[in-house]
Amino acid sequence: MASDGEKTYSQSFNAEDADLVLISSDSVPFAVHRKGLGGGSEVFKSMFETCGAPSAGQRPQIDLTESSAVLEKLLPYVYPGIVPPLVLDFPDSWNLLVVADKYEIDRALEAIAAAFALRMASESPPEPEHDYQAFVFASHHQMDLKTTAAKRLIDEDPSEEDVLSWTAPIEPLFPAQEPSMLLRLLRMRRNRAHAVRDRLGLEYSERIERLSGGDKTAQHVARVWHMWEDSRKCHSLSTLRSFADQSKVHLSVAAAAAPGEAGPLYEGRRLLHKLVQ
Repeated sequence: MASDGEKTYSQSFNAEDADLVLISSDSVPFAVHRKGLGGGSEVFKSMFETCGAPSAGQRPQIDLTESSAVLEKLLPYVYPGIVPPLVLDFPDSWNLLVVADKYEIDRALEAIAAAFALRMASESPPEPEHDYQAFVFASHHQMDLKTTAAKRLIDEDPSEEDVLSWTAPIEPLFPAQEPSMLLRLLRMRRNRAHAVRDRLGLEYSERIERLSGGDKTAQHVARVWHMWEDSRKCHSLSTLRSFADQSKVHLSVAAAAAPGEAGPLYEGRRLLHKLVQ
């Protein structure tokens, strides 16, 4: 940081020809240019209209509630010029999102959206919580990214408990209807999945109990039975379909290993097929 008498200015914002000083919440001065900041933020422009002009070498000062760490990341997006791609680092990045929203810095918001999109495209396997963060941010700003994030979340099929845990730290910052709408959709999907499972469960168990045979058959049947019990965790028909596809593979292998049991085993496959219809 540059020093001016008793003041230690921000290393990035210390120009001698600056005509205004922003003071961070941790008392770090940022020497800035009104026209530069006013051109990138209508909020800053309105704030500067209440400041007097520099006089006798004294530059007007404005105290801000944001920390120097946040301002160091945010202010470059107000000035024209090339800025390195933004890297998201939660939970700290939420502060940056809130401040960019507060001062209506469109360039910063676009950079944040690009960072979300890049992270979503590069993650393999995807992280549902990260997609939820993108969904909330894009919903708040009515960005196209909202649709992409929502589709990914539906495919990932998070539980209601997961969504509630992700919402808790975000809701005070981005109060919106979208999280509750997503929860309602997930509840509807979960209820449909559980209804299908309950309807088929009795018939499925009866089919499984009829099976008998050698060790190979028993191993595959046991595997299918455990998978059926695991399907209690399925929250949507799509995850039940995945379960059904995996189970049918085991039943087919069991039928090939024990031809005498082929009839009952293929009946089990027929039952599982109902899940994917």
